Amino acid sequence: GHTFPDILIPLMSDHNVMMNPERPLIIYQSMCIDLDHLDFAKPQLELSNATLEVSGRRGDVRLEFRLTAAGKVVGLGDKKMAISGLRELDREAVEKTVDNYNRHKEAFSG
Repeated sequence: GHTFPDILIPLMSDHNVMMNPERPLIIYQSMCIDLDHLDFAKPQLELSNATLEVSGRRGDVRLEFRLTAAGKVVGLGDKKMAISGLRELDREAVEKTVDNYNRHKEAFSG
């Protein structure tokens, strides 16, 4: 549950783009997890790499991660997403979008 805003906002900022704040659209395309074995407890998820390829108003995101348990890697994975409606970065609009997202998240989790 940390992809937006924790990962996507910095990734888009690095490319000087943002989503349309009135109609943000992120489509989860696929996720793959490859586990070495199933004999582990309390796994932790660690982001190992994040990339964004921008093509006009569209972006393709790939998040690569490691699953660890007891300090050892027990698996790898990746998540692919498409972002639509990209535009030039406006930091004030991004801050408002994140604040709105966080308010909604708090309202539904509380």
